[in-house]
Amino acid sequence: MKQIKKCPILTLLVLSAMFLTLCGYLGKKNIYKDYSYNIATTPILSLVMSGIGNDAMPWDYFSYIEELEVINPDMNPSDSKDEFQSGMESISENTENNYENIPIINNIHESTPAPVTYDFTPVTLDYLDDALFIGDSRTRGLCLYSGWDNTTFYAETGLTIYTLFDKKVVPVEGSSKLITIEESLEKEHFSKIYVMIGINELGTGTPEEFYDTYENIIGRIHELQPDAIIFVEGIIHVSEKKDKEGSYINNESIVNRNQLLSTLANHSNIFYLDANEALCDENGFLIDEYTFDGVHLRAANFKPWKDYILDHGIIK
Repeated sequence: MKQIKKCPILTLLVLSAMFLTLCGYLGKKNIYKDYSYNIATTPILSLVMSGIGNDAMPWDYFSYIEELEVINPDMNPSDSKDEFQSGMESISENTENNYENIPIINNIHESTPAPVTYDFTPVTLDYLDDALFIGDSRTRGLCLYSGWDNTTFYAETGLTIYTLFDKKVVPVEGSSKLITIEESLEKEHFSKIYVMIGINELGTGTPEEFYDTYENIIGRIHELQPDAIIFVEGIIHVSEKKDKEGSYINNESIVNRNQLLSTLANHSNIFYLDANEALCDENGFLIDEYTFDGVHLRAANFKPWKDYILDHGIIK
């Protein structure tokens, strides 16, 4: 109180500023509605001063309320009083510019649409005219005994995910020269690419290391062939006899790695195929009659694998 008595002019200025600010606060939707105003950058007081410069006096708000009561006799007279009281409390609590409660305007741009996904559908043999099969000795067997002479195979016995881009396995037409699969993918174009690899890696590294390398390979294939549909084929299981030999080649290891490989599928341009559904018995073992060594298929028993592939095409 002593400070107020000592500085009456300052007190009067502060009270006047609060009064004018209140008028601006209450009148921004009526007497000042045609004025350009941004609460985040402009004090309300400046809105009032702009109005005064155009003969819109702050006390015109109260005349506006009286006229409104005449136009709308059903209006509760206490509404304007409540609004006045609310405005005064708001100004008292926010003597400094505090914009923490200003609502954030959402981005008006549309968000990136989710990629289109596709379901498997049966296809005919001509679906493979522009397809490529990459793999080890198992895919080599498919190349030799499938009868699919309309498609392309880059398959080599002993190939692993770790040597897939380093080993020269692709013949150059018209020469005895071989190039790597990566070099070929830089020049050739394929619409579908099937990858079946992993049996030779069971005794090397951890499932996570295998998966990380596999993921990088698939990423590189997609980079080189961005328009291609990529099919990650699950590693085919081994027979019960082979599984019980107790070697590193066993179905538990295969299942663990296949579970990781299945997560690579996004159902948009990368899909997971598990031909074990067609090649294994109810216990998950490769059917004995289909294999001569517990690992590789007999020449006469590739049909279930072939049918499975053609039953799981993707049409965009």
